[in-house]
Amino acid sequence: MNVVINPVKVACCQLAPCIGDSNHNRTLTAEAIRRAAAQGAQIIVLPELVQSGYVLKDRDEALGVAETQDGPTLSLWMALAQELNLVIVGGFCERLSDQRVANSAALISAQGLLAVYRKAHLWDRERLIFEPGTQPPPLVDTVFGRLSVMICYDLEFPEWVRLPALQGADLLCAPVNWPDAPRPSGANPGEVTRVQANAAVNRMFIAACDRCGQERGVDWVGGSVIVDANGYCLSETLEGCQAGTIFNSIDLSEARDKRVSEHSDVHRDRRPSLYAGLVGDQPVQAGVKLNKEHFDMQKEDSSSQALPPPLYQPIGGNEMPRFAGIATMMRLPLVTDPALLDVGFVGIGLDLGTSNRSGTRFGPRQIRSESVLLRPYNMATRAAPFDTLRVADLGDIAINPYNLLDSVARIEQGYQPIVAAGCKPITLGGDHTITLPILRALHRRHGPMGLIHIDAHADVNDTMFGEKVAHGTTFRRAMEEGLLDPQRVVQIGLRGTGYTAEDFDWCRQQGFRVVQVEECWGKSLVPLMAEVRQQLGTGPVYFTLDIDGIDPAFAPGTGTPEIAGLTVPHALEIIRGAWGLNLVGADVVEISPPYDPQGTTALLGANLAYELLCVMPGVVRRP
Repeated sequence: MNVVINPVKVACCQLAPCIGDSNHNRTLTAEAIRRAAAQGAQIIVLPELVQSGYVLKDRDEALGVAETQDGPTLSLWMALAQELNLVIVGGFCERLSDQRVANSAALISAQGLLAVYRKAHLWDRERLIFEPGTQPPPLVDTVFGRLSVMICYDLEFPEWVRLPALQGADLLCAPVNWPDAPRPSGANPGEVTRVQANAAVNRMFIAACDRCGQERGVDWVGGSVIVDANGYCLSETLEGCQAGTIFNSIDLSEARDKRVSEHSDVHRDRRPSLYAGLVGDQPVQAGVKLNKEHFDMQKEDSSSQALPPPLYQPIGGNEMPRFAGIATMMRLPLVTDPALLDVGFVGIGLDLGTSNRSGTRFGPRQIRSESVLLRPYNMATRAAPFDTLRVADLGDIAINPYNLLDSVARIEQGYQPIVAAGCKPITLGGDHTITLPILRALHRRHGPMGLIHIDAHADVNDTMFGEKVAHGTTFRRAMEEGLLDPQRVVQIGLRGTGYTAEDFDWCRQQGFRVVQVEECWGKSLVPLMAEVRQQLGTGPVYFTLDIDGIDPAFAPGTGTPEIAGLTVPHALEIIRGAWGLNLVGADVVEISPPYDPQGTTALLGANLAYELLCVMPGVVRRP
């Protein structure tokens, strides 16, 4: 998220769970969470495997206490996070398919379960019980900042800790169980020292939550610690390995400045081409351009577990002529796994829901074709999306060109893995029917959402020709299904003639803010968007842009044009005014190339989709 709430109070709840007693451990965590929240904690970190205990005898015992992601422990933590408006990170024994288990950690906010990370580096006997994780540490935008997660022994591998730092993590939350070991008198535990080193070399806050007590003959360090971006401990460890909670209020924005002197920056000064080979990296496939300031290699370790792809850059016109090459969005790579991306462009060539001129089925292909003219940096806002986000083209959803309702079902099904992976979709339409199944998929993760809706039409008809699903009924259905938070919906640009004088009043009666186009004529919309940001707050927001919201002088290639619409500068002010909101997805719809053979409308659509990328959470703006 671009706007960080500062300072944020972080807590590590050092507990003594009982091996195999999940009911007791759930109660233990709930009591600790409530106590920490009562003292102002906003981000709470719990120990590794706090739900099950750590010293499990074998896989059978682990299976006996393992839980799925919808089990009682994560359900309890989600309820507490929602009730107390917290972020909770805690370890649990996760039940996988085929009688397998993982040493996992969940990251949960008031919006629900945001990420589950599975420990990639297994310590000692863990490898006899758990399946190692194969995915990189997740990057999650919250109202408090950008968080990542890893577990205990993962911290011993500096190249692994470097990954979330390079992706822009402000705070690394680490559930740990550090077994005690002999050390010189008066010396700090080595585990704490290594956490300090990791924080310093990455300019990233780290909160590591240890456990206490004794379990099957194992004593614990009890070294819970919160470390700042300079590597200094911000809290004292609890003496005598006792149960308790450590707190500190921190300014996470400090982690976004990677400078360590006037002319030195720990990220920009990296030279991976010199030392990538030292960690076994191999060159990527030819033809894929990567961000020069980040990994320019991909790694495959001895377990054939691939590290995440680096940050991609669009292929420039001096490397491949703009009229040549594969016409993906901005000539980015075509990627099939959304888990590898922060943002993915998705095409939906649907026009079965249109009521006048069809042709939007050709929209995604034409937008991509015109996008070859786009360059990576936004010269107006100085946004640099490819510096910090993993962005690529996810291809198209295979709709049923003979059946609208089946197509809607296919779209929702196609978006479920995208949303579950934490990838934010920017969709290239397609008629406005597509927004309904996208909202349905997003609702599973985010609950009711705010909405910014640019359009000439409200799209709140009850039926069209007797049909409940069409491009003009989308937001009536979305309201009926509880997909939207009506007090956080703003419609901008509505205009034209209607069937009754009250056509837009239904929206107002639901609680929507309706800004008819007459309120936009001849003025800047920057003040309006300041009000919109205030209204939408920190909750999840979806941005949908019907190209007919723009005047047909600029966007003639659409199915239901209306005169006297928004200008292109208006559209830019609205999109750029969404900077700082918790955007969870966006779309550009209703572009019909057959009605604009010069491609002007699709060129505009490509630029607007890029502008939407530039305001996605996690995008940096260069100074």
